[in-house]
Amino acid sequence: MSAGSVAGPDDFNAYFYQVCCNIVREDVVTVVQDFLLGSPLPISLTTTSIALISKVKSPSRGSEYRPISLCNTSNKILTKLLNDRLKILLPSIIVPNQNNFVPQRQIGDNIQLSQEILHSLAANKKDWNVALKLDLAKVYDRVDWVFLETVLLTLGFLEHWIRLVRNCVQNCWFSVMINGSLSGFFKSSRGLRQEAPIYVGRNRRNILIHYSIQCRLELEDGRKSFLSFGGRLNLIKSVLSSMPIHLLPVLKPPKGTLLRIERMFNKFFWGSSGTVKRLHWSSWHSICQPVEEGELEVQLLQDTVNAFSMKLWRRFCGSSSLWSQFLSAKYCKHSCAVTTRAHPSCFPIWRRLKSVQGLTEGSIFWALREGNLCFWHNVWVGDAPLGDLVQESFLSHERVHYYWSDNGWMFHEQWKGDQSIAQMVGFIFQPPTARLPKMVRWIPPLQGRWKLNCEGASKGNPGPVGAGGLVRDSRGRMLFGFYDVLDEHSNTYAELFAVVRGLQYVQDFGLSSYYSGA
Repeated sequence: MSAGSVAGPDDFNAYFYQVCCNIVREDVVTVVQDFLLGSPLPISLTTTSIALISKVKSPSRGSEYRPISLCNTSNKILTKLLNDRLKILLPSIIVPNQNNFVPQRQIGDNIQLSQEILHSLAANKKDWNVALKLDLAKVYDRVDWVFLETVLLTLGFLEHWIRLVRNCVQNCWFSVMINGSLSGFFKSSRGLRQEAPIYVGRNRRNILIHYSIQCRLELEDGRKSFLSFGGRLNLIKSVLSSMPIHLLPVLKPPKGTLLRIERMFNKFFWGSSGTVKRLHWSSWHSICQPVEEGELEVQLLQDTVNAFSMKLWRRFCGSSSLWSQFLSAKYCKHSCAVTTRAHPSCFPIWRRLKSVQGLTEGSIFWALREGNLCFWHNVWVGDAPLGDLVQESFLSHERVHYYWSDNGWMFHEQWKGDQSIAQMVGFIFQPPTARLPKMVRWIPPLQGRWKLNCEGASKGNPGPVGAGGLVRDSRGRMLFGFYDVLDEHSNTYAELFAVVRGLQYVQDFGLSSYYSGA
């Protein structure tokens, strides 16, 4: 929990609990234990303050504010305990198209998915299509508690767990903060306390135009201050840091808008204005080069956009989100994503992904796990795709698991190709030979002696180790046997461990005349 979190009505934030942990530890533990046993929470813990925070810089209307609930830190501790236990089950009880509160899911996936679906509907000219948008305003404020308990029962939660949730959401009392002081004291009858800002979609060009206007105003203020080159550079970096980069994963700004903003920066840096033109001793692209090359290392806007595009490609290839599955079914139904081309009729998001594919794949090395990578076109062995080493115009789109199983490579059964490729991935290609049965016979020791046979092996080399053995007399009768299971080691270690452990047992039994065989 962040130490700088805002305190609730009791004025004790998380920083107080962290600093005074030695003082309040026992009291906090007692409260938590009583809560987990099902005791109802007192009003002093559930009391919450409601404050308004502005959505814009200079609000003038009530709609430009949003409410936020300021809970007591002690109450946050209890709810966080429930949250940590519940979040393990959230991926299995929340449908894939809901991304809130589930780790590894992003709200941007739904935005991109809705754009792709609308593009598919618009591209289908044969049939009539209708898209229905349903926006539930203040849905958290209208959640009925009986409905909440019914849903939890339907999902299979125990009555004790439902009682814990009921104790958290019910018996909540609110006070409204007006001009820094609390006013009123009333009880909640439904709803859930939350802070959920509503995003209103806008044209991607308009978003950057609003940002460019803000940049111009801030730079004009800098001109009036007669800044030096270093001061101008710091102001430019400060303005760049205020760029709404959180929108870049779901939209790609037009290059013309980016160029216009960068020209504005370049003119300001060299001291030019609307009427005064100064000599530009270097281009803006050169200024943005690293310091090691003698430049000022200002980040290009296009590089920022490309970085988010590369992250988007990485998420498309490495996640199983609903958006990723939809793109794969739409554009990569009969081929690998790496070899699929982006046609002009494709949606812009797919063309954006393909534009950074080469740059991204050149910086990624895939680790072999389930074998879902493309055998020829992904970089999973060596420094380049295996397809670059083959002089063929057409390569299949089989996955790695087509040639691989838990026991090793299956080239003999699946592939009759270039032996150099097989050797590159660590497989010595040999023609299969007829396997003849081999008889193994145990040779008994001499009369009056014992024989120790032991064996050890690892699964994977290195891998989990198993070692064991037994001691028999000249008639084959077993005196004793043993086995051990160890952590990951090599086959050599397993063999030596079996021999040493067997000799130890032989000494413990007091055997003086024996043979040993591994």
